[in-house]
Amino acid sequence: MSTTIRTKFLLYTIGLLLFILAGFFVATIYIDKAQFAKTLSEEASSIAVTFASSLTNDLYRFDLHRLRRQVENAKINSDIEKAYVVDSRGRLLTAGDKLDTRFNQPFNTEFVGKLLKMQSRTPVLQIDDVLRVGQTVRLADGSVLGYVVIVFSLDRPLRNFKDRTISIGLIGLGFLAFGGLCALAFAWRVTRPVLALVDMAMRVGKGDLSARAKVSGDDEIALLGRTLNTMTESVSIKIEQLEEAHANVKRTQHEAERASSAKSEFLANMSHELRTPLNVIIGYSEVISMTMFGPQALSKYVEYAQLVNQSGIHLLGIIDDLLDLSKVEAGKMDFDEDEIDVMELLADCVNVMQQRAELGGVSLEIRAGGPLPALKCDARRMKQVLLNLVSNAIKFTREGGQVLMWAQADPKRGLEINVEDTGIGIAQEKIQQVLQPFEQIESVMSRQHHGTGLGLPIAKALVVAQGGSLTVESTLDVGTTFTIRMPQDHLAKISA
Repeated sequence: MSTTIRTKFLLYTIGLLLFILAGFFVATIYIDKAQFAKTLSEEASSIAVTFASSLTNDLYRFDLHRLRRQVENAKINSDIEKAYVVDSRGRLLTAGDKLDTRFNQPFNTEFVGKLLKMQSRTPVLQIDDVLRVGQTVRLADGSVLGYVVIVFSLDRPLRNFKDRTISIGLIGLGFLAFGGLCALAFAWRVTRPVLALVDMAMRVGKGDLSARAKVSGDDEIALLGRTLNTMTESVSIKIEQLEEAHANVKRTQHEAERASSAKSEFLANMSHELRTPLNVIIGYSEVISMTMFGPQALSKYVEYAQLVNQSGIHLLGIIDDLLDLSKVEAGKMDFDEDEIDVMELLADCVNVMQQRAELGGVSLEIRAGGPLPALKCDARRMKQVLLNLVSNAIKFTREGGQVLMWAQADPKRGLEINVEDTGIGIAQEKIQQVLQPFEQIESVMSRQHHGTGLGLPIAKALVVAQGGSLTVESTLDVGTTFTIRMPQDHLAKISA
């Protein structure tokens, strides 16, 4: 669901308020925390310095009784959990509790070790779950008599800090609620005319050019509404004019492009195929008619007559291809449907193309993937399709390669006839191109052969016209597979 401008305005305002309040809250807590730590450290340090100063004489005289009593008096403070005095070598003198049983024994806590190492003149502090403050007890000449360690509880200070934090948060929430109410009222007042313009614009965007904005007042939003109304009316008129002009231009352009494309494709693809055999016919017939080698060169004239005949047959084939393609595309091709044996059809194709395959050094085989049903189709046209595919496969397969024709039947997919070769292959981006009329794929191999580019398009058109489909799969330098698929309703009984 889309969010309205009013909601966005409200969300942005509340977001800004939240950001400001969050910044204020974090800054306040940070400053308060820093002040809290500073105050706590200063108070604890002051207590430690005072306490250490009061113990100087007793520690100098080694009056353990007075030392113990002072430690016990110090622990009367509710914030002090522990207090103990160690001598200059880190041995416990008194702790005012059961730790006194360790009197004159090394008191090697980590913090005491830190005091012995630093021998600082100022208090040494350590804060974790409690606050530890250590102070060196010295004589006036600076010699160390011992150390005082006081452990402060943080429960009361932290409770006070938490109470202040909650108070600040509640005040911030109050400001946020007040700011949200103000933002809601302001958003309603500002966005109401804007939403009216948006509604009008959406109607225009959906094609309702009769939509107009209701405006009142003289502010910027009212001026925008009047401008939109004028613009919409102008656009409505312009669109009608442009649509009419565009339809005329597109129709004229399409007709011109179609005529130009048809002329260019026909001239470019057919000129060579037509001129070459015509030149042969004219040239050799001229030699024959003028008896240029004398009346006795009969064998030579017979040879030239054969070339003229072959060129005429080639021209007739080109014309037949053009007529076949035009008939199929126009839906005027007649088909004589009959039930044919698929393996016999493949064998006939092999017999026709075997010599051409041997001349190219290519092996030609047929194979069946199990029993095959009889196929209902025009036998002559299906043979024409297969001969086109096999001829194409042999032409583009190098010496030593293989062309395989194989068929298989599937209860769901119908009948498949595949023509598979190990030839030069076709690039993926050009696979569809080979099935278009007059198209040829440029390569070293294809430039060695001539052709109109009509064979494969005719094959596809003939298969489609009989209810089937022709597809191609290919990989460069691996080979190509053409697959004819005929549906189940074109199949008869299974042949033995």
